[in-house]
Amino acid sequence: MSNSSPGQYLAEAEQAGLAAKQAGLGKPGRFFASTRRGFAWRVKDTGQLVYEFEGGLVGVRVGGRPEVFPWARITQVTRFSQHMNKNVKYVCTRFVYKVTRDDGAAMDLRGSYVSPERSKQADPTAVGSRFDSFGQDVARRVSTAKLPEARAALARGESLKFGFVVIRADGIVRKNGVVAWNLIREVSMKNGHLDIFQVDKKITLLAVPVSTVPNLPLLLHLIDELRKGQ
Repeated sequence: MSNSSPGQYLAEAEQAGLAAKQAGLGKPGRFFASTRRGFAWRVKDTGQLVYEFEGGLVGVRVGGRPEVFPWARITQVTRFSQHMNKNVKYVCTRFVYKVTRDDGAAMDLRGSYVSPERSKQADPTAVGSRFDSFGQDVARRVSTAKLPEARAALARGESLKFGFVVIRADGIVRKNGVVAWNLIREVSMKNGHLDIFQVDKKITLLAVPVSTVPNLPLLLHLIDELRKGQ
């Protein structure tokens, strides 16, 4: 991440504050500037700024108008991440959180950090690490808000779709039928994939990129509840 601070974007910060006030979002919280890795791996701002408030997020592009994302209107959050290497040596982990509103408008929270799982030089207090944690917080908050509605839908016998993953109260929906929850032996995430394994089967029942699964925390929570309920 760059060393961006609210002071670098006084006009945008003022716009975000005004938009948040008009929308009744309450007190301000954290601020981040989305970044990308440019020439020679240098970190550069993309011009997309995100401001946190009690009642939601405000995104502002430098020179543009603010977009308000109240928590109640955010329908989904998806995360993409990729470990980047240079000459076979690990450099950083890039991430993008896509936050989508109920009218289809979306905002990307984009940045990079050094993963403690891949480098002893990792600093959890670095801006990039804190930005990724912020993205995770946003994803969890949206998923938690949607949990009661999702539980009610499952109780009514409805199917819930999370990208390529479709679940029901009685199991995971596949082309040839439904695989009951008591036949699921393991659910894991590795190398950017969500893998679901069936009892007595060596190959995966389902393997999908995490980046294709909206509201992943919600899906994982529901799967855990449904498996324990069997």
